[in-house]
Amino acid sequence: MENPELVGECVSAMKSVLDPVGIQVSVKCRIGVDSADTYPDLRNFITTVSQTSGCRTFQVHARKAVLDGTFSPVDNRNIPPLKYDYVYRLKEDFPDLSVTLNGGVNSISDVLSVAEACKSRGGGLDGVMVGRGVVAQPWYWCTSGEVLYGGERGGGVKSRRELIREYGIWADKEEEWEGSKKGRRRILRPVVNIFNGEMGGKRWRNRIDDIMKTAGSKRKGYKDETGDDTKLSELLEKALEVMEPSIVDQTKEETMEIMLLKEEIIQGGTDSGGGVDGVAREAIKVWNEERRERERLIKEDEGDIEEDALRAGGG
Repeated sequence: MENPELVGECVSAMKSVLDPVGIQVSVKCRIGVDSADTYPDLRNFITTVSQTSGCRTFQVHARKAVLDGTFSPVDNRNIPPLKYDYVYRLKEDFPDLSVTLNGGVNSISDVLSVAEACKSRGGGLDGVMVGRGVVAQPWYWCTSGEVLYGGERGGGVKSRRELIREYGIWADKEEEWEGSKKGRRRILRPVVNIFNGEMGGKRWRNRIDDIMKTAGSKRKGYKDETGDDTKLSELLEKALEVMEPSIVDQTKEETMEIMLLKEEIIQGGTDSGGGVDGVAREAIKVWNEERRERERLIKEDEGDIEEDALRAGGG
């Protein structure tokens, strides 16, 4: 963002290759960087990049980036204040561009809130991007289509039991294709948080973490019932035993009803810091902590793989 002209040239080069094959190029940016954090700075960046490259689609994280070394990547995702007003003003000033807001959106009520705030100013966001909130609590968002757009949106799985079974089939094929147990952590990572915010969710995460440790590393080997011949689909079915059947078999429609009830409690002013937003934010905190630990373990495994490769090559 410190050099809008260079960004515009880079985007233009990408578009020259990708436009002919029908692949859209978009730009994701912050509202500013270090001291260049005023709205005129942001407006100049969008003007320069869009005019130089012809790019019409921008996703804007409503925080500035602090790149002077005082903030870590985690700090940069949380400490700089959110300034949604900057993104709203962008849509007002560039009505012909597609503008999507990102940053600090952890619940469906947050999505509705920022969308309505922009609309009340006479504009209208083209989208709201949710990142960590979806990863931390994926099942919560399975009903977002019905809530945001109304009506029934068919397709997809009906319950988390069905989801886990289908995922297990894919996981077995993926592991067979890889030809190694060392990829188990990466394969199972997407389902770790599927019960976040539910009773027993921590037991599920712990059970999946146990399975993810059965990568057959030289130091640890395989654990008891998770030996060399046990498929991931079988391990996932076994892990479901720690959860209440009523939760595992809860349909998306039932999830939506419970979620809307919690929304009503929050809007009624009787929520005491929990509810949908509280649960979502706590889930994100837990997810971040566990994600760092899993990444540490993955690096250990990758170190094993590199060591094996060196030995195989005689290095």
